[in-house]
Amino acid sequence: DLVGSAFELPVARQGWGDVEARQLVATLRSCTRLQCLDLCQNRIGDTGLDSLAVAISHCPQLRQLHLAGNEIGDLGMAYLAAALKKCRIQQLGLDSNLIGDVGAGHLAEALPSCASLQGLQLGRNEIGDSGAGELALAMPRCPNLQLLDLSENEVSDLGAEQLAAALPRCGKLK
Repeated sequence: DLVGSAFELPVARQGWGDVEARQLVATLRSCTRLQCLDLCQNRIGDTGLDSLAVAISHCPQLRQLHLAGNEIGDLGMAYLAAALKKCRIQQLGLDSNLIGDVGAGHLAEALPSCASLQGLQLGRNEIGDSGAGELALAMPRCPNLQLLDLSENEVSDLGAEQLAAALPRCGKLK
């Protein structure tokens, strides 16, 4: 099976929404060697991510998950956070979505289980001080994290101070 043996599945900019995301689930279940899934610049929202999250947790080799430029909100992050606890993701791209403080909190709960995570892109979302604070508490428990992008969010000086206070405990963060 050609798709089942694929290492990379680039399906960015296809105009896919929740329906197509649900249809992709059957394919992902057979992709035991998949290392990179690129679903950037589609229209996948919380409902589609619910289906995808279940499938992603069955991709043992998945290291890169790119979901930038979709319509993922806080509920979708709850689904994804549960799946991340079962994965060994190294790069997670979630920039340009609709993720707010609650979604950042869901992600923060999963971070201690993401020992392999090296890069986390959350730029251009709706994360404020509360979400930044949750992430700041979780970052030191993510030992391989080297990059955290929170640019163009709603983080004020208060959130920035919380993140800055966590930096000394994040040994690999650049």
